[in-house]
Amino acid sequence: MAGGEEYQTAIVVAFNDESGSIARVRIEDTIVSNALMFVRIYGSGDVMCGDINLTPDANTILVKWGSGWWNKFTATASGNKVYVFAYGRLAAPSSITSHVINGDCSSAVPSDITNVDSGNYLSSGTDEHGEIYLFYTKSGRAYHARIIPDSGPNLGLPMSTSVLSSYTPLNLATSAFASRFIPIAFTIAYPGPNNECQTPGKYCLYYSNYPLPIDGEASTTSPWASKTGEPLITDVGGVVGPTSGLLAIGQPLVKGSPAISVVYREPGLFNPDGTKYRPNDDRYQIIPGIYYDLPWVAEYNSWTPTPGILHMTGGLKYQLMLTGSSGTSGTTNYVGWYNITRGIRYTLMYSYDAGNLWHWTLTSSSGGYMLFWSPSGNLSTASLDATAQNYIGYGTVPGTCSANGCSFTGTITDSSGRSISFSSDTGISSYGNGQSILFSKALGSWIASDGLSCSGTGVDSSNSGTLVITDTIGRVTKYWICKWRLSRLESPNGGRVDYSYTTSVQGTDASLVTYVRQGTDAYSAPVTKMDIYNESAAGIKARSQVFSWVFQNGEAVKALVNKTDKSAVVQGSSEYIFNSAAGKASLRTYDSAGQVAYYDMETLNGANLKDLSGNANDGTLAGSGGTSQFGKYGKARGFGGAAWVDAGNSASVQLLSGSFTISAVIQTSSSSTDNEIVAKGGSCAVGGYKLITQSGKLRGTFNNQSAIPYYQVISGRTINDGTWHNVAFVVNGLGTKVTAGYLYIDGALDTAG
Repeated sequence: MAGGEEYQTAIVVAFNDESGSIARVRIEDTIVSNALMFVRIYGSGDVMCGDINLTPDANTILVKWGSGWWNKFTATASGNKVYVFAYGRLAAPSSITSHVINGDCSSAVPSDITNVDSGNYLSSGTDEHGEIYLFYTKSGRAYHARIIPDSGPNLGLPMSTSVLSSYTPLNLATSAFASRFIPIAFTIAYPGPNNECQTPGKYCLYYSNYPLPIDGEASTTSPWASKTGEPLITDVGGVVGPTSGLLAIGQPLVKGSPAISVVYREPGLFNPDGTKYRPNDDRYQIIPGIYYDLPWVAEYNSWTPTPGILHMTGGLKYQLMLTGSSGTSGTTNYVGWYNITRGIRYTLMYSYDAGNLWHWTLTSSSGGYMLFWSPSGNLSTASLDATAQNYIGYGTVPGTCSANGCSFTGTITDSSGRSISFSSDTGISSYGNGQSILFSKALGSWIASDGLSCSGTGVDSSNSGTLVITDTIGRVTKYWICKWRLSRLESPNGGRVDYSYTTSVQGTDASLVTYVRQGTDAYSAPVTKMDIYNESAAGIKARSQVFSWVFQNGEAVKALVNKTDKSAVVQGSSEYIFNSAAGKASLRTYDSAGQVAYYDMETLNGANLKDLSGNANDGTLAGSGGTSQFGKYGKARGFGGAAWVDAGNSASVQLLSGSFTISAVIQTSSSSTDNEIVAKGGSCAVGGYKLITQSGKLRGTFNNQSAIPYYQVISGRTINDGTWHNVAFVVNGLGTKVTAGYLYIDGALDTAG
């Protein structure tokens, strides 16, 4: 509101701690001076504290926006704190500054979220776990930042991700609270994208559900994956999450009790610009990307305390937030609790014990628990049950990592006295009856005997290298790492697996690139191919897995996995569709042994549509008026005007005997008489077949006998309603007198003839 020469804008926020208190945050902007921010807290029917000035000096006062402050600041609550985000601190005018207000009327020193600069239409909220989401617009684009309360200086320096990239949002707003997905509303002005919002002078209102981070951070073995029924793809080369593209592979070094393994964990490796995400998470690193598979707690500040991230086996990571406390922070009577409820429930407690000093206790629902030292976060003891009689002790001494790699040692001892001694440099020096498992590693660039290499810009000892593991009877396993990615795995039996990944750098747009968001502000390069060889020396390829991903807002929503033989002919495929907002995944499996042509209308081989069946029937884009546009999943081709795809006339598409199926995903509103979907020759030509729409209905024809007789089947249902339909034309008995044709629409039999 304007009062004389003064503009005041206020937000009221309820504390999220069941106290019943509310905070009123007010911006006061005058023509005479710069803008100031005040907070007043109300509770139990009374004013708990008056207008506290959060901008008392030249370092904290705000720039002048006058009446424009309504879209320049936002506030939300997490626990007993209110977080205010404002754009335009005078000392750092291009930054969004965070102000933290405690329920007892105290406040923290404001800090700039250094990786989030500028912004309009700021809007924030809190999810069910207390994490904060912040949306804002900049230069006509929308951005999202995920903020972890109590995550150290500048709120852990959150990264911003571009979202809703097809639009130019205005008046963006999100809900104050969210669970599983974040509701967002925004407007766009005429003219909108994709033929939307086409009335001159008008604005259009949109609503979207933005997916929250997946449970368990960025792990192939995420409980979220199990919860939604996401089936993992498992082969000789490891495990791949089909809706994320994440690769994980572990190798047990010593089994039984005690035991120890190494693990390659690709998830969550990169920042949007391709640099390493949180380089301080290299605890127990042997070479870049390969780790001893041990749990630990990464602390941002051990005395506050703030645990930051709980690392569990298999690459599972949890961001942690304080959910309860007792005693006085900084004294030995302090106890803090951090509850984890994402898929698997744990309770993490931070406390002081006269014998153990400060430590973390992680308790599972079964009663088993782990103890971690503080401030190191190293695992001390793992008890398999509540009795503490069956336990494993850990004496790990992680060292430091430098350009020459990491150096540390450790011992693991079970309750019966059996032990394992290990190190990052030499491997397992002693286990069982004095056996050993030896490591040999080389850091930096490398070249394999067959010419596979890792060199060039950005390759150095901090992100690349090889690891050779030789077990106690001389069997050798070798890992080849290039820029944190596993490029090759050679197994003891002489076989190997070669891996390919997407390579594009994230840049500024999360939805138009090949990196995929992995739960937080971390990204990964999804696997695109696994070549599996029987014998490394002979170079005999057994099979391949080829992955095609469809992304929306930086998240994989569809994956197609083709399984090919050694000649690259597709033998079968699996299609995974993942809906994180609805919490479900679906799988369809196809036997493609007889497939002769397959086009996803997106993948190119040069200028032609690539035949993904492996039969080299690449489609030439012919005619005029064809377009590439968004389809039901990923991209589609529009065939307006006189456009078509020419698949050639190879022997594989000449269908004169046996049976065949034509299937497609189409969208049409045409009522004309002859809209061809797939056609070869004329309806009356010998060997001709067609699947078309005719007056809005589906029609299939084929002829394998003479120039005049031919067979046709027409659907009873019309499909020219402008929505997407899965259609199929199945023919049985080609070359016989008894021939049958079937039309399927959206998976259901429509007509037989």
